[in-house]
Amino acid sequence: LHENIQLARQERPRDRVIEACCGSAVGTVQLLTYSTSVYSTTHEERKDVLGEPEEVRTVDVITLRSLGLRAHPTDNVLLNIDVEGDEVAVLDGNDWDTFRPAIIVVEEWDGPLGKSTDLLRKMNGLGYRLIGVLGYSSVYRHHQSGI
Repeated sequence: LHENIQLARQERPRDRVIEACCGSAVGTVQLLTYSTSVYSTTHEERKDVLGEPEEVRTVDVITLRSLGLRAHPTDNVLLNIDVEGDEVAVLDGNDWDTFRPAIIVVEEWDGPLGKSTDLLRKMNGLGYRLIGVLGYSSVYRHHQSGI
């Protein structure tokens, strides 16, 4: 993970890089890290699929709300969430009065096609509709978006 953070800082110098997990409340969490860093997760159940992690370490948890993000659906802002199972917690940590992206792309290992999932119901309740599925990524558009 540290190599990815350094690479992000090098390749995207104008970006704000934050070394923390994003969740529903500020605190700490156990992060299970794997050699293929995209599989790192906070979910113990994922070990059934991914095997034993290379390392387990305590990391800070922040919320989307704490980042001070601002957007209205007409601003054409996209939010991408790929957190290996904590998607609803990330969304629960947002301030929907100040940050409502036009498009939200969310990784879902068990996607919403043909069924009602917790994430689909949450997104619908926030004014978003499923407009497409790309592999494991579900694409939701806010009803006020001009896109």
